[in-house]
Amino acid sequence: MFKKGFKIDFWHFNILVSFFLPYIIIYPFAASSNNYDTIGNTIFYIQNNVDKAYIVTIIGYIATYLGFYYHDFTYRKSHLYNFVDKTNNVTSELMYFSIKNKYFLSAIYLFSILAMLYISLRIIASYGFSFNFRSFVIGDTSIRPLFNFVMVSLVPFVVTFMIIKFLDTKKKSLILGVFTLIFILFFSGSRTSIVWPVLNALIIYFITRKEKINLLKFFSFGILFLFFVLYLGDLRLGQYSLLISIQSFASKIAYGNNFSDLRDFAWILTYWDHNYIAGKSYLAAFFAFIPRSISEIREVWSISVYTSNMVGLDPDIHAGLRPGKFGEAFFNFGYIGVSVLGFLTGYILRYTDIKLKKHVKSTLSYDYTLLYSFTTLYTMISMFHITSSFWRFYIIVIILMFGYSTYKISKGKQYKSIPR
Repeated sequence: MFKKGFKIDFWHFNILVSFFLPYIIIYPFAASSNNYDTIGNTIFYIQNNVDKAYIVTIIGYIATYLGFYYHDFTYRKSHLYNFVDKTNNVTSELMYFSIKNKYFLSAIYLFSILAMLYISLRIIASYGFSFNFRSFVIGDTSIRPLFNFVMVSLVPFVVTFMIIKFLDTKKKSLILGVFTLIFILFFSGSRTSIVWPVLNALIIYFITRKEKINLLKFFSFGILFLFFVLYLGDLRLGQYSLLISIQSFASKIAYGNNFSDLRDFAWILTYWDHNYIAGKSYLAAFFAFIPRSISEIREVWSISVYTSNMVGLDPDIHAGLRPGKFGEAFFNFGYIGVSVLGFLTGYILRYTDIKLKKHVKSTLSYDYTLLYSFTTLYTMISMFHITSSFWRFYIIVIILMFGYSTYKISKGKQYKSIPR
């Protein structure tokens, strides 16, 4: 099904970036003694659990492919397809008209700029200048909720929306706005807030290029982008030399904290009490709109708090360990949770992949906003892999509901649904 005609597609891109690189490639290095430079003697305690962490991840990975094949074998014939298709129709329509709503986009952009400036100036006034604001706010409950709401959750979506809008309109002012947001985000200390918004928009562009993509240039761009991500990490630590960053490029990938999900998963497994928490971290995530300092369930069962407490780290000054794509599901529901989440992820990822390809194949004039809107459902299911940033789930729901409703009201009888 659409096996030809695309050098880059949504399925393979996500498998490469979210599964293959951080787990399959990193696995041989996760238990190496060379990790001593990053986590000290801890590596010698967790080495025996790296294989188990890998097996759990592979089970999730296999379940993802089962979801892929089930989608193709039962295409348009299963109750699951009907449910996913109807849900996608709703989420994609909400997203499409939210981005098309130029007044709403301008409003959230202006709010983002003013809020980020306020947060930045307040942090600088209290703690001084840094490329890692997050290290200050994690222990400051007076600013942490606002920081998480704006710089970790809201602004990344705004960046993606503006890039997509630029691809449709080619207005240079949009790119200037994107660079302004990214410049301020440099100081946040959250690399994912910069990296993923850009990648989420660029993959849509790459898909529309179909067979015109030069794979050598694509992978060269990928390596440069990866170096940029690692250099941001150096800036957070006060290391500004490009030469030093280049020299340590390979070791940071293999043994650093950038792709350490498998190692972190093994670390948690080493201290795990073998009691499944039966959905408590997901329940805590659903209350993400409540500050942790006043929520008992979040203070105990938030995945970042749970993992920190498990290994003896202070959750008030440590953001928690990352147990990877399937670690949280495992600690909640064991292998069944891993398999169910993997299957649903694979099914929705493949559904999205086919949806994008069908529309790209059917036209020569691309509506990038429409194409991006088809990825909304997958974006939302992905937030269940690690719920430490579940703020984003609520942010996207608020954006969709408010952006869509104001657009529909402004258009009145001229409103029309998006093409399916």
